[in-house]
Amino acid sequence: MTQIQENKLPEWWIETTLGEVWKVITWKTPSKDNPEDWWDWVDFITPTDFKTESKYLSVTSRKLSDLWKNRFSKMIIPKKSIIVTCIWSDMWKVVINSNDSLTNQQINSIIVNENYNVDFIYYKLKDSYNILKALADWGSTMPILNKSTFEKISLLLPPLPEQQAIAKILSSFDDKIELLREQNETLEKIGQEIFKEWFWRYKVWDELPEGWRVGKLGKILKFIKWKKPNDTSEVFIDWYILQILIETFDSWKVTYANPKNTVLINEYDLIMVMDWASSWRLEIWYNWIVWSTLSKIEVDENLKLMIYAFLKSKFKEINDWTTGSSIPHTDKAKIFNFDYFITDENYINDFNKLYWSFLNKILDNKKQIQTLSKTRDELLPKLMKGEVRVV
Repeated sequence: MTQIQENKLPEWWIETTLGEVWKVITWKTPSKDNPEDWWDWVDFITPTDFKTESKYLSVTSRKLSDLWKNRFSKMIIPKKSIIVTCIWSDMWKVVINSNDSLTNQQINSIIVNENYNVDFIYYKLKDSYNILKALADWGSTMPILNKSTFEKISLLLPPLPEQQAIAKILSSFDDKIELLREQNETLEKIGQEIFKEWFWRYKVWDELPEGWRVGKLGKILKFIKWKKPNDTSEVFIDWYILQILIETFDSWKVTYANPKNTVLINEYDLIMVMDWASSWRLEIWYNWIVWSTLSKIEVDENLKLMIYAFLKSKFKEINDWTTGSSIPHTDKAKIFNFDYFITDENYINDFNKLYWSFLNKILDNKKQIQTLSKTRDELLPKLMKGEVRVV
């Protein structure tokens, strides 16, 4: 039976470097001028494919042709390798690829040999964020951790059986988190089908049922955005409260802030990301301070679930309308111009009851994910430093 005990770092742990024990590969982006290189055969991984905190990456936005795969077969990253982003704001995101893949120049990939446990090395790198950040070249306009520096990273490693035992404990948390995420994806799809059945049976130009009419979204909601709080802290300070960041949605990273002159959200208020790559992302259920890149959506309480489902159904259009070159941002004017159906109160109430049964389960799962993530993240550094040992 697995037991966990407190101990100092044992003498049989070894110190080595990434380059000494694993093969590190960095590649580049194929030219768009050669359309024959692009098809649907091989995953092509870039930092933008790291959508969540999921341990495994199995879906990419682009794929390469079989021809390209054959031409550069020596650069193929076999499945169950470790993929690490090494540039700019995406630096040091870590995943394990589920399929044979190729990557661009912003990624270093590690092919782990049979003497080491892939899952353990994954967690070891997850625990090394601050080390990697410190080693990056910050002298250029686009900070980067190059391959030669990456290969020299020093790591303390236990023997393989202990690697396997540690990885098993940490993986049990991630496996449960992944199941909850998959369940939420299913529930979100069901919720969307419910919304379509209730509100998309008609077009705005159709003859509508008695009591129905068409309105503009801008008439019933507004975005409330404020500047970044002046006083923030990575650790809790008395009377400071939690501040929600974009990273909070997936990694549960939190900071604390002075609530004076800030925008506060209540549980079940709607929040939309307004800037950067996650523009248009819609979330609900937090009870924290909103910082500058997020907006609280103010809407009548009885219409909140309908608006949440409506905006979820429009995510592609909202995303396509993202404007700005250096800093993309959500186009509020386009959202305000959306047509929606105004119905009687009883109809809305009946929809709320049905939709809430699915959304409530999604939110409960998110809270479980938050608890599991917090426990895993507290245990991770202790296991990686040998402060807590598995025997």
